[in-house]
Amino acid sequence: MRSITIWVGAIVFTIGAGVFLIEREYISGNKAARVRLEQGKLQLERFDEDGLRKGIDDLTAVIAQSPDSVHAREARYYLAEAYERLGMRDVAFGKYKKLLEMPMPDELRTRARFKIAKLQIMRNYSDEGMNQLLQLLNTTADKQLRCEIYLEIAKYYHRKGFAKDARRNSEN
Repeated sequence: MRSITIWVGAIVFTIGAGVFLIEREYISGNKAARVRLEQGKLQLERFDEDGLRKGIDDLTAVIAQSPDSVHAREARYYLAEAYERLGMRDVAFGKYKKLLEMPMPDELRTRARFKIAKLQIMRNYSDEGMNQLLQLLNTTADKQLRCEIYLEIAKYYHRKGFAKDARRNSEN
């Protein structure tokens, strides 16, 4: 009878330890990454250099904690956006390109493609970037993204000296 009690206790202890490890590694890990991601996004909303640097630190910590999670992919997107705001456009361009190689939700992929096209236009006013923007405009239904695309197209036309086209796209 005593050996049965010891075996039942050992089984209960093993199951409890397993549940504890699973909760600590998977459930709490994702929760901590999500919280850190939100902190990083809030820091990026400050729009000053100190806030951007703190946001970069938080987002980098999310990527280091759980590199294969959905939160890490979103953190990579916001990390590239932070570099773009800091004026490090080539670094941001490389991060967006790297992000496109990973599996991710369609909305995030569309946003990354928009940022790449925007950076290509800003880099050398290329027609390739403009074509990518027009392609994205034809494929997306997100109203906010469409507004951003029209704004970038208007800026492109304004820089090229096509005032009528710039005005028309600004009005859209």
